[in-house]
Amino acid sequence: MLAAIIAMLSPEITPQEADASAAVVVSVIIMIALLPLLSGLKDTGFELYAIRREETSEKYALANSSSSNAFNDSSTVMMV
Repeated sequence: MLAAIIAMLSPEITPQEADASAAVVVSVIIMIALLPLLSGLKDTGFELYAIRREETSEKYALANSSSSNAFNDSSTVMMV
């Protein structure tokens, strides 16, 4: 459709040139339409990284607190 419009507006343009021009215009429109998608993917990746980092730090905090609790429990048992 775009190639037909280009060919009608400029009679000196050949059908091959009109097709090529339309392909370039459509490619540019597709690339512009992809920008929000790529931005969303980037944001999602950063959020997933932050969640993973938070879960890892929580896991280490739990491991450290349970090992210190085990030490406190064993020292209590030894004192009895």
